[in-house]
Amino acid sequence: MAPLTDERRAEIQAALDAVPAPPWHWIGDTKHQGPMLATKHSGWIYVMGFKRLGMHGAQPAFPVKGPDGYLLITPCREIEERSSVAAKEVAIPRAPYDPDTVRGIDNPVAKWLEHSAQYAKELLSQVEWLRAKLDAPCGSCHPCTNYADETWRAAGRTPPHVAEWDERRAELERLKEQRAALIALHEYDELIFGGFICLHCTPDECDDPDDNVMWPCPSLRAVGMTDDEAIALIEARRAEIEKAARERAEARAVTGG
Repeated sequence: MAPLTDERRAEIQAALDAVPAPPWHWIGDTKHQGPMLATKHSGWIYVMGFKRLGMHGAQPAFPVKGPDGYLLITPCREIEERSSVAAKEVAIPRAPYDPDTVRGIDNPVAKWLEHSAQYAKELLSQVEWLRAKLDAPCGSCHPCTNYADETWRAAGRTPPHVAEWDERRAELERLKEQRAALIALHEYDELIFGGFICLHCTPDECDDPDDNVMWPCPSLRAVGMTDDEAIALIEARRAEIEKAARERAEARAVTGG
């Protein structure tokens, strides 16, 4: 997957600019004129229609922009008979010696219809390429190494989306600090017979075990503490206590105390 080149993008844009502006829709009837493709604006500018070809066939008709606007014409020699548009042979023959075998139609709408599927494929590929670039570290998003010195901030050129990101990051940091302070405030104590109570929520003079507030308490649950997080905190605290005990024992062994 590769990015769309500037030249290719300009080529697609030029092809789009050469046809009546979308959106388009099909109009007409099934008896006389048949279905026609026209714009949904500007009084239905014809984009494509059909005309009889012989007794059993039909040929597409495309607009040519003349002095009086877009005219629906056939992509054959009929165009040479119209004085309101530049005479031009739009049906491209297979070879000079075989003018009746068509291998292309020299008309902007005809070319757009012929290449539109390829255009869509390339543009969708470009979308996927851009998504992949956004999903991966690309060096152009904030915070990034390109703007580590934040000179753009000092110059007052903070893009709106960066400012919004900074505000959300600052808010997240504040919430993390508040949550950490809340966890520290609601300290736990391990009961002799198992279980943990919240020292902050449990009354100081608690003679009835039913008055104990188990830890994690409702306040910690409210800020998203789960059983897994609580177990991890307890295990980390125990590891710290055991480490401190080992260090004290080693110090006593060294000093002989």
